[in-house]
Amino acid sequence: MKKPYLYLCLIFVLACSSLRPHEPRIEGSEIEKIQAGHTSAKRVNVDLVSAFKKANSESIIDVQQLVKEYQQDYFESEDIDAKTDLLIAIAELDRINTVGFFIEALSDPEPEIRREAAIQLKQMVVNTEVREALIRSLDDRDADVLIEVIEALSDVKDKRIVDKFNDIGASHPDQMIREIALDYASKMGISE
Repeated sequence: MKKPYLYLCLIFVLACSSLRPHEPRIEGSEIEKIQAGHTSAKRVNVDLVSAFKKANSESIIDVQQLVKEYQQDYFESEDIDAKTDLLIAIAELDRINTVGFFIEALSDPEPEIRREAAIQLKQMVVNTEVREALIRSLDDRDADVLIEVIEALSDVKDKRIVDKFNDIGASHPDQMIREIALDYASKMGISE
């Protein structure tokens, strides 16, 4: 299994390289060092992933291939923090073409993964498939996941969502969750 942090080292190299403002570049030798595992960054820096996306066209790294490698590492990893970092990196590199991947992550047994998937899907809630997956996730038992799902759906004008928020507000065992759901339901402006 490849160690996910080796691929994430690309981001670290961006931070250490001499990038000029508005003209980020990744040199071939830096890419080779990353692929050979000569760096030791372990966490994703989302701002640097964004800088990578802006890197000029001379870069030999194919973003789609990098996303595929990150996805493979995600499925092979047992480290929750590494998987969460990979979710963030994949979203920053190619959020649009990985919708199914994030929807699948909503079903992960680990609540931290489901929570991060909900956070990433919030930005894609206009997509019907995403919206439907998030609506199904309103039944999640983990409070942190549920809060993210409620917030992700809070701007969607849909009576089903308001009804579900009201149901959560009436019956969820956690008072904070009940209050959040009812607050968003009242702000959505859809009457029962």
